Amino acid sequence: MVRCVVQSQWLIYSKHLPSISTAKRHSIQAFPLFAISGRGSSSHTLSADDNAKPLLMGPLDNVMPRHHITPKALFIPASSSSKEKILKILKSGLAQTIKAIPTVAGHVKAASNPIQEGSMCVTTPFGAVEDIFTAQDLTESHPEMDYDDLKRRHFPMEAVDSNVVYSLPDLMKAEKPVFLAQANFIRGGLVLGISLHHSFGDGTSLKTILQTWATCCRGESAAPTLTESTRRERLMSSETGASLDEFPEYATIPDNIAGYQPGVAKGEGPEIAPEPPQVDSHVFYLSAQRLKGLKDLASAKLEGSDWISTSDALSALLWRSITVARNLEPGDAATEDTRVLNIPLDGRRIMREDTNSYMGNMILFNNATTPLRNLLSSPPQLPEIARTIRQSISRIDEKYIKRAISAIGSVPDVSKVIMSGGTFGESALTISSWGNLHMDWGHVIGGPSERVRVSKIPFPGVCVILPASEPGNRSTEPNGVEVMIGLKSDDMARLMNDPFFASFAEWRCS
Repeated sequence: MVRCVVQSQWLIYSKHLPSISTAKRHSIQAFPLFAISGRGSSSHTLSADDNAKPLLMGPLDNVMPRHHITPKALFIPASSSSKEKILKILKSGLAQTIKAIPTVAGHVKAASNPIQEGSMCVTTPFGAVEDIFTAQDLTESHPEMDYDDLKRRHFPMEAVDSNVVYSLPDLMKAEKPVFLAQANFIRGGLVLGISLHHSFGDGTSLKTILQTWATCCRGESAAPTLTESTRRERLMSSETGASLDEFPEYATIPDNIAGYQPGVAKGEGPEIAPEPPQVDSHVFYLSAQRLKGLKDLASAKLEGSDWISTSDALSALLWRSITVARNLEPGDAATEDTRVLNIPLDGRRIMREDTNSYMGNMILFNNATTPLRNLLSSPPQLPEIARTIRQSISRIDEKYIKRAISAIGSVPDVSKVIMSGGTFGESALTISSWGNLHMDWGHVIGGPSERVRVSKIPFPGVCVILPASEPGNRSTEPNGVEVMIGLKSDDMARLMNDPFFASFAEWRCS
């Protein structure tokens, strides 16, 4: 089984496929290449004519899973406003958001007669608020959803019923909405269920949509640069000779793979994944003080200009601890055994050009590799593990991004390009960090959201780092972070009984 690890939002997609060796990767230069251009050289403001034209997706969009990023639930405390007033403000704010970013109310589907086979697009005409927003009152039908009680229990994931709090797209339809939102009134608060189609954008794109919506709900104006933020021609590359062989994070599906149907329009048919194993999902908390101690420990023995980030240290702890939990007999690890960690990176932080306002996918996939014995060593070798992670991240630069875009754009059928996290099966581990989605929705709605949750993590080997998770007096003490982890039940039990892991991470909820 090849496990295709995707962003960012940790949405993992698995397919039963044979191992795909590097030798079988395609490196065909068949189509015009792409180039990154900043806002100054490729600005474009949406007009009435643009509203009648489909928005073609770019190379990094087309390799994303062709369905919605894992839906999220934002928990917002109650205000003194009536439900009617809150709904009026939410709808008005979303209407202004659609005006600033019309494609938010569009639908994603396979492009007709694209330059590159298998490309996706956002269809027109774009819709309105009522097409993407719904609301319901759960105060009587779901009395167990009491905000104060949920907060006391750290907002458990099990309280988020995906069949209740989300408005989800019909998986059987060829066209799926770009964005969907549902307001759920519960006792003492509001749960805002949201989801975004991954072919349209990544986690940063979702954050931009929510920021704009919240800004408009506060009575402020949307940023003027948003009208050009979705233009895919801003992300193009003049690199030549780039081949998919250069990027082990990507692979292609051979034509003769069982289940691949060349006769089906690319992107039209629903993807059917195998039944996943039993997965336990838990949330752990690391205080600011423990994070500092963790970074100090992982920074030991650094020389010269070497450095690691707090994120590197946390990733090292997770990689080591989860690997130990998965290996019942550490002493049996063969010398040549290796493990791979996938860390999605936001290319906006790497590019020199102004891409901060770009609303599309700019996620690059980075695989860090280390011998299994390094992860299982006792005492834990966090400094060495953290350095391995930092070195793997440091190799991703602007030239790498441009060549990756060119390589993806050179494949004849982009629908057959997958993010391969390697062929390492059940040893796969992905650690992604969600941007801070705690927006201030204004006093009418209830102010800043206090938590972000999902229903569950559907696949084992997925970790999500959530910043600013501990509310309180932020001016006197920095916040810690939460980490959502999904593992097989037995592995999770061993992780929770690991004294080294428990010395940094406190169990919160499931």
